[in-house]
Amino acid sequence: MVLYYRFRAFLIMFLSRILPFRSPMVLQGPGSALQLCRQVATLGFGRVLLVTDKVLREVGVIAPLQQALEEAGVQVEIYDGVLPD
Repeated sequence: MVLYYRFRAFLIMFLSRILPFRSPMVLQGPGSALQLCRQVATLGFGRVLLVTDKVLREVGVIAPLQQALEEAGVQVEIYDGVLPD
């Protein structure tokens, strides 16, 4: 049993050195939602589904995001059937 765990630890260390590791992208602060829209286009996504509630859509929070995505060439579908908290 000890041999199994040693082999497992060795294998994990070996694979962590040869496999590429991509650190996650963190977007925060004012304008981060629009930054995310640009990153979506940069990463090559052609279609996006925005999931929200009707209140956010009616207030106008979603419109700038939709516009930024469409300007970047991303097709946007909006589902606003989520119940607000």
